[in-house]
Amino acid sequence: MSSMIPIGIPPSAVRNNPTARAVHVGPPPGISDDDCGTPEVLVGDSEEGYPFFADYWRPTSGQLQTLIDGGYLELRQYVPRMIMHSLTVLPAEDDDL
Repeated sequence: MSSMIPIGIPPSAVRNNPTARAVHVGPPPGISDDDCGTPEVLVGDSEEGYPFFADYWRPTSGQLQTLIDGGYLELRQYVPRMIMHSLTVLPAEDDDL
């Protein structure tokens, strides 16, 4: 099973999080960025005042079909890296594609 590869920060995400800043998360020690596919993330504070990291992913057509067929997403956390707390599906806007 292959992992999803992160995409760049969509323009709509920047618009929706105007106070956040873009940060590139480096790969784990001993692994090149090309081999890892480390994400660019938005770092900021939510409307409620909680700090967040937001990264963006797009499944391949095969991965999407697996989900349609009843597959599921595994969210694996590697500590002390970012800890994910939510997973949201967002529609793409025209300039995101």
